[in-house]
Amino acid sequence: MLTDSNLVPPLLGLFCLNTVLAVSILGGVYSVLPAYEADLYGRKHVGAIHTRMLPSATLASILGPAILLNLRSLQETKMKSDLIAVTDPEILKSTFNVDNIETLTQIKAVTIQKLMELAPPGTLDPSPFLYNSTLYTMAGLVCTAAVLHHLVRPVHSKYYEKSQQLKNK
Repeated sequence: MLTDSNLVPPLLGLFCLNTVLAVSILGGVYSVLPAYEADLYGRKHVGAIHTRMLPSATLASILGPAILLNLRSLQETKMKSDLIAVTDPEILKSTFNVDNIETLTQIKAVTIQKLMELAPPGTLDPSPFLYNSTLYTMAGLVCTAAVLHHLVRPVHSKYYEKSQQLKNK
């Protein structure tokens, strides 16, 4: 059982370890990226290529979490609306003392847990499914990135510019 007090410390330690590993890997990727780009495209234009890649990575690191947060928020709003639809309007009105419960959901005064308490017996708790759309979106983006990475091919060495030393010999 996840709420067992003996199980929580090892899970917390595992979570912290995974977080540290994930953060440390990100720095490693950026440290070897110029060498990887040089292997793919030749050394002459690595600076220009890397300079163009960094703003796109920055933009992705800002927009990515914002998009995923909005997807989660949309899913939460949909789940609340579904629970409101199956709950008796009189119970909602007497519990929250308002005629329009949608206003309370928009200002986050109504939670899924509170609505589950008011929902009819046998109503499925949607909380475990709250991150489904977010995780499916992330999985789709990772798969797309993997395919795009697989499609990258090195530039043939015959297109490299000869260095000055080889021209003089």
